[in-house]
Amino acid sequence: MFGPLDEGDRDAVLSILNDRLASKFATQALFKIPYMLAVPANHRFAQREAVSAGDLASERLILPERCVYMLDVTNALASLGVRANVVYRTDNDDRALALVAAGFGLALVPGHFEIAGVKQVPVPDLAITRTVVWRRERENGDVKEFIAFAESYRWAA
Repeated sequence: MFGPLDEGDRDAVLSILNDRLASKFATQALFKIPYMLAVPANHRFAQREAVSAGDLASERLILPERCVYMLDVTNALASLGVRANVVYRTDNDDRALALVAAGFGLALVPGHFEIAGVKQVPVPDLAITRTVVWRRERENGDVKEFIAFAESYRWAA
């Protein structure tokens, strides 16, 4: 995604903020979306309004296999003193949610997915920050106008 930005083919992109981007490009955070914890409907977390990252320490977790932002999540868990007990990795959301419904583990997902027998609970201390990203040296009137538009837009989370 950032190749065209690196090569100068794009002036700005909308993305998810992470440390690698923040050090290389100019960024402006737009909004945050908490990760959701998919749990079986009968799990003790299913009745909560939210769970903390610390609550995940003793849980069996199903995580994406190749999601570049999942490294940021596992690093965030580690910085909070939580060692993730990963029991399965998959990039197939339907498979992860089916495993949750079957009681195999809990899945961290960056959004809302509907499946029978699964409830999703926000994990506010693990969030995705949607960001506009641009090359500092290419900041011109058009880029500034785009950033102003992105900041003023009413984004639906």
